[in-house]
Parts: sequence; structure tokens; C-alpha cells
Amino acid sequence: MDPMTRLRVARWPNGAASPVNLMIDDLADVWLPARGCRGRECDWGFLGRGPDSAWRFVEERLLGRWPDLHISLYIPVNRRPLMEPPAGSRFHPIDERPETREFLRALADHPRIECAYHGKDHFRDTPQGRLQEFQDQDSEEEAREGILRGLEHWNRVFDAPPIGGKYPGYQGTDATDRAVAKAGFRWWCRRFNRTRIQSTDSLPEELTLRWFTDERCLELPTTLAGNVLPPWLRSEWPRWPKRWWQRRRMETVLEMQVEQLLAAGLPITIQEHIAPSREDGKRQRNNLQDDGSALDWMLNLIHRHPVWHAHPSEIADHWRLRETLRLEVRGDGWIGIQAPPCDLLTHIELEILDPRIAALATGDGPVPVRDTPGGRCCSLHLGTQAFRIMERTR
Repeated sequence: MDPMTRLRVARWPNGAASPVNLMIDDLADVWLPARGCRGRECDWGFLGRGPDSAWRFVEERLLGRWPDLHISLYIPVNRRPLMEPPAGSRFHPIDERPETREFLRALADHPRIECAYHGKDHFRDTPQGRLQEFQDQDSEEEAREGILRGLEHWNRVFDAPPIGGKYPGYQGTDATDRAVAKAGFRWWCRRFNRTRIQSTDSLPEELTLRWFTDERCLELPTTLAGNVLPPWLRSEWPRWPKRWWQRRRMETVLEMQVEQLLAAGLPITIQEHIAPSREDGKRQRNNLQDDGSALDWMLNLIHRHPVWHAHPSEIADHWRLRETLRLEVRGDGWIGIQAPPCDLLTHIELEILDPRIAALATGDGPVPVRDTPGGRCCSLHLGTQAFRIMERTR
């Protein structure tokens, strides 16, 4: 009997409806005292874990309050200003100051954090003016050389190369797509995948993972924005009738967005920025300082459902397993496993479709089937070469 009629790779581990990750952009060795910002609002990472730092806010407001939440940090390794920065600004490569190197290494070792690549300078000078780093690059070689120069900064800080990353400003080209894959990245965020921040008209196929090069690199979608509830509608402000109804309408949009993702089993990846300060004096939308209450509301909504808090590399690993794992029946009653390489996952989660199956026997002994919110599942170690099906005895 075909084993795939009796079991299959689960949609997501632990019977979850969807994976969840909070994506924070532009963590860098930068201090930017822009107009209208003060204290931690000016800090992009320059203060490390200082008492009024942006990261201390993340620890206390997010990691402390939501003990299951996983965060991915997108790091431009030599962030340069878009224009002449305000007086008192500080812009350093991440490998320049010892305290920054120590801070970032501690983040990389945190079990609930994944550090990802976000470009070298973030912006580049062209005859047309300053553009996002990968924008309008028609040469694959030029893009790849820029990535390799950026990874030199990265490698002087971290013990391992980044597995994935994101285009600055979500701006890339076909040539840069190929350069990203050839540089060794396994996944990449290429765009904000929703049609509009406050809409529900995005098609499911626009919000899912997909291969985007011949080198089998995955596009990790960005499916929610942390500023879907604007700061002037945050819950702690006076609840004037007009604002109350405006907020409720937007909450309804967000509820529908989350339900859309959960129903289709799509990733819930929430886009944010570490700080609101900008060189041009405008306030960066979205940002953690303004969106704190909106994030609390959003995470409360998400936590009503069975979800899997995971790193982007874990999400990509499981999707790759789901798409490419192969099972083959052998003549001796064993079922062989052909699994692709994974970066972070250690187990294969199989959904058991046949109620007669009680366990899966491996060379190390039987692994029992367990009940989860998404059905009956069984986890096998990723190194398992083969297993046998054990049925219930009458």
C-alpha cells in the first residue's frame, strides 16, 4: 500500500495551523537623533542592551511578555545615511566597535532569535541619486560582489554565515535574485506580499513560500504589518466615538487577515522596524515604539489559535521538507526516507492519516503517535533512514 495514503508530512509541526515570526528590520550600530525622537526612539542598536536602548524595549515588551514569540532581526552590516544625518548621529559597521560585536553575538546565541542579512550599506549612490542597495541593479555580478563585501563584515562578527535575508526596502531585480541564490542564501524576503497593508484582497498564492530561482532559494513572504492599527488609534488614547469606530473597523480587517492566513495554513510574518527615527526628520512607519499596543492586540488575537512560533529558517526547512521529502516502500516492510538538507530543524513531523497506525518503528525503537490540534502526528529524527508502520492490535 502506498505510504502516502496513510501518512504525509504535516502542514506544520505540532499540529499548528500556521507558523508565526516577528520580523524586525534595521538593527544596526546606528544612533540617529532625528527631529521628534528622543531616548530609545533614536537607537537602532548603538546602545546594545543599555537601560534606555531599543533592544531593552524588545526584551521587556516583547520577549518578556510573549514567552513563545520568535524574532528575526535583519541587519544592514554597514548602514549608511540616506542624506546628511542630524548632528550627533553615529553610523558604524557592525564589526567596528567591540561592544557591538559582543552584543550581536549574544543575540545570535539567543534561542528565540535569528539574525539575518539586510544588505551592506542599505543605500547606494548613483547618477540618479541615492537608491536602495539592490534597486535597479541589472548586473548579477555587481550584486554578488556587493553581497560578498557585506558578508566580510558579517563574518568578522558572527560564527556562521546568514541562512537568509531581506532586500532593503523590498527592492530587488531578477539579477539580484540570482545573485542572492548563488551567494548561498537558502531563503530571502523579496517584497511585502500583501496588496495593501489594510486589505484582505491578496490571493493565497501571493502569501505562500515559493522557489524563486533555479538554485532552489525560497521566497519567505511578509504577510502582516505591525502598523495595520495606526498609532493615533492605539488603545491607550481617549476613546472618542469616531476613533473607537475607526479602530474597530481596522481591527476587523486584521482579524480577517489572520483568519485568511490560518485557514490556508500560510506563514504569519509581521513586519516592523527597530526605531522610528529617520534622517529626513519623518517618522518611520512602522516601528516598535508606536506599534506596541497594536502588536499586543495582534499577538493576543494570534494566540487564540494553535500556531508554531519559529525562526524563518525553521519555516523554510519545514516547507522544503513538505515539498521535496520522498517515501519509498521497500520489500522487507520498511519505508525509506529521502529528505532534503535542513539548516535548523531536527525532526520530521508526519501526519498520520490511517487511524489503525499506533506508532512508527525505527532502528532506535518505536515512536508513538500523538494527538495534536491539527490531527494525529508522529515526529521522527531527521537522520532517520527508514521506519516501519506499527498498527493497533485488536
